Amino acid sequence: MVHSTVDMNPHKHGKFIGGTGHPVMSVDQLNEINPSLILLLNPIYADEVAHLLQVRRICGELLVA
Repeated sequence: MVHSTVDMNPHKHGKFIGGTGHPVMSVDQLNEINPSLILLLNPIYADEVAHLLQVRRICGELLVA
């Protein structure tokens, strides 16, 4: 199982989350890992993220916290 973090900010891509070491990747890289679950921590972006996933044909379940 792969655990990753996605951020829209390109300056964060290729870096890691402090404390956990999770890699930060772009939305486009999600196709590479084919996630089964996507956890969104800010519900304000739920519609935007759902649309991005649909356009990129990423079928993982979107869970909004």
